[in-house]
Amino acid sequence: MTLNSSIIWGNSPHGIRPEANPSVSYSCTQKSWSGPGNIGNMVKDPLFAGPGDCAEDCNDYHLKSQAGRYNPCAGLECACDDPSAWVRDDVTSPCIDEGDPSLPFNKECRPNGGRINMGAYGGTCEASKSMKILGDINQDGSVDANDLDILSRNWLAQKPGVRADITSDGIVDLHDYYWVATDWRSVNIVPYLVAYWRLDETSGTVAHEESRDNHATLNNGPVWTEGRINGALLFDGFDDYLDCGAVDSFGPERMTLSMWLRPAQIDRWSGIVARASSAGQTDYALMRDPTGKLQFTVGQSDAGPVSVLSTAETPVNEWSHVAVLLNGSTASICINGQPDASTSYGERVSRAGYSLIIGSSKRIPDPDPRWNTFYPGKIDEIRIYSTALKCGVNPGD
Repeated sequence: MTLNSSIIWGNSPHGIRPEANPSVSYSCTQKSWSGPGNIGNMVKDPLFAGPGDCAEDCNDYHLKSQAGRYNPCAGLECACDDPSAWVRDDVTSPCIDEGDPSLPFNKECRPNGGRINMGAYGGTCEASKSMKILGDINQDGSVDANDLDILSRNWLAQKPGVRADITSDGIVDLHDYYWVATDWRSVNIVPYLVAYWRLDETSGTVAHEESRDNHATLNNGPVWTEGRINGALLFDGFDDYLDCGAVDSFGPERMTLSMWLRPAQIDRWSGIVARASSAGQTDYALMRDPTGKLQFTVGQSDAGPVSVLSTAETPVNEWSHVAVLLNGSTASICINGQPDASTSYGERVSRAGYSLIIGSSKRIPDPDPRWNTFYPGKIDEIRIYSTALKCGVNPGD
C-alpha cells in the first residue's frame, strides 16, 4: 500500500497500521512515521475547516487558508474567480503546497504555489489557495518590472542560492520566466504580516493584535476615539504610550512598518515609534520634527545609528499614511503611498529582547526618562511586515 500527498489525522490510535507495511511520503500523519517511504512527511495539525463550519457537512476536510478556501456550504460549483465560492480564514494549513512535488498542480486555483496540496482536495479545483506568489522574486508583495529586472540580470545563471531560480532547478531560464509571467501584476502581502493592531477597541487597556495574539498594553491613558478606519488611539503627547512588548518578530531583517497618523501639534520633536534595548541601543525609531517631517532611524552594530529625514510633511489635524521600509541595505520612508526619502545602512544591531513602543521614544525599562519624547495626536491601523513592501502596496496607501 502506498500513501502519497495524504492526510491521516483524527484516527485512533494514530491512523496507520505498521503491520500493513505501507510506503508513506509527502503526507501529514498524526504520529511520526519511520517506515518505508518517509520523505516529505510532517506531524502537524492540518487545520481542517470542520467541524462546525458547514451545517450540511460537519466534517469539512478542506484546508483552512488566509488566501482562500473553497466553501461547499455556498452551494456553488467550484470556480476559481468566483469570490462567492471562497472564504478566507485567519490561519493557513501547513499542508498547503507540501504534497509530492512531482504531481501535477495545474488544476488547483491560483495562487497555487506551484505545488500540490496534501489531502483529499489536492490537485483539484477545490484545493485551498496558496499564500505564495512565486513570481514575486524580490518579495515586495507584488509581481512587476522589478522582478522581471532581477530575472533578466540573472538569466542563465547556474549557481546555488540565486533568487531568480524560482523553480530551484539550478538554472535561471524559461521555467522561471513562466512564473513571473503567470503571476504578473499579482499582489499578496498577507504572508509577510507579523503584527496588526487595528485599534478598533472602544474601552479597556488592551490593544488586540490580530496576526499572532501579541496584544499591546495602554499606559497612562491613551483614549479610544474615532479613527481613519473605524477606531483609533488618541495620545496626549505628555506621557501616553502603547507597549507592544519585547517580541523578536517585531524586528525582522527586512521590514515594513505602516500606520495612519493624525498629529495634533508640530512645535517640538515627538516620538512615534521606538524599538530599543533597556541599555539605550536602538533597533529602529520614527520621530516627527517641529515642521512635521518624519525622521526614520536604524541602529547599526558597527557604528552609530543612521537616520533619514522626509521631504514631505505630515500636516496637523489631517490623516497621513506613513510607511518605513528596511530592505537589507536601504532605509526608506513612504508618505501617502509615494516614495519620499531613503538612506543606506550597514549591519544592524542584534535586536533580540528589544521592546516596541508606540506613541513615544521611551525605552522599557527606562534608564533615563529625560530623553523621552511623546507623540500628540491619533494613530490608527499599525502593521508590521517581514519584508520591504513597495510603496503603494500597503493597505491604506
